[in-house]
Amino acid sequence: MLYLLGINRDHTLYFGIVISILFITGLFLFVSAHIEKFTSLVLTVIIFSPAILFGIERANVDLFMFFLLSLAIFMMNKNHVFFLDSRLY
Repeated sequence: MLYLLGINRDHTLYFGIVISILFITGLFLFVSAHIEKFTSLVLTVIIFSPAILFGIERANVDLFMFFLLSLAIFMMNKNHVFFLDSRLY
């Protein structure tokens, strides 16, 4: 389907980089500026676990889905305009 847009196998490296950057962005959407040392250590171990690194290496679509879900939860928690409020009814 992407061939209609002129996208072919030569562009897979760029897709992989974009997906990996979006995934890492999704990981850090919930980290506050004032984080404890133990929490940062646990997050570092989780981020550099073999499962996460393998997913980044393969640039699975799951990483992009994680980013979309993280973004949706982040926006719901921040009460952005994009979500319907019960006062609108």
